[in-house]
Amino acid sequence: MVREGYLRAFIPAMHGGDGVSVLEQLAIVEEFAAVEPGGTLTLLATTLGLAPLLTVGSAEQKAACLPPFLPRTGTPLASFAFSEPGGSADFDAPAPAGGTRTKATRDGADWVITGTKQWISNAMGRRGDGPALLTVTAVAGPGDPGTSLAVFALPGRPQGLTCTPMARTVGMATHPLPQLDFAGVRVPAEGLLGGVGDGAATVRAAFGSGAGVGALAAPRTHQLLFCGESAHGPARMYPKTRATVTAWVSGRPVCPRRPGP
Repeated sequence: MVREGYLRAFIPAMHGGDGVSVLEQLAIVEEFAAVEPGGTLTLLATTLGLAPLLTVGSAEQKAACLPPFLPRTGTPLASFAFSEPGGSADFDAPAPAGGTRTKATRDGADWVITGTKQWISNAMGRRGDGPALLTVTAVAGPGDPGTSLAVFALPGRPQGLTCTPMARTVGMATHPLPQLDFAGVRVPAEGLLGGVGDGAATVRAAFGSGAGVGALAAPRTHQLLFCGESAHGPARMYPKTRATVTAWVSGRPVCPRRPGP
């Protein structure tokens, strides 16, 4: 299932997937995480990237964007361009925190997106050619992001979009989190998922849907548990306090290693 058509299990039956239960999804994710946490994040990030489309996409939008993810062969990726430098994932944070700074402005029949996203799972694709589907948040109207946020669907790698590799996460060498720069990326009007102002509710629904994001705790837990491994075997003691977790996030060692032979 990891290599061929694994996404069908996570796509609801009403959209053409297998629609397994949340409990079954969690079991699948936990088993994947025990072997390769980074690969598990790749799977879950794809379900997150599809979530806005499944939540508010029209029948026409789903018919146009979902087919690559439904066959029982192949391993397509989706990505949700959400977090930003400075604003992080707190999209509606008031100034000076930043929130969402990426803008979408209407130009004729298209939307034009300008801004920067960071720590974007699956954004590089499998060979640097980008995901099969990229969903992205942007402020598309007057007012604060909480009332003017919009979500757009971009199949493939459009012109004006640059993907820059960043430092890999600790213990997640197979799951890079690059930066995306949108320099006047044009999106047809039909790429808008829902309407302007629906973005806040769409984002909350995406992050609260099924096992897609809730199960992110599984690979992160395994990452923590195995971060102290060395050539001499697993660590004797695992991090149990907020301080050690904070140290791990900053890249400092947090787990004592076994002494050498």
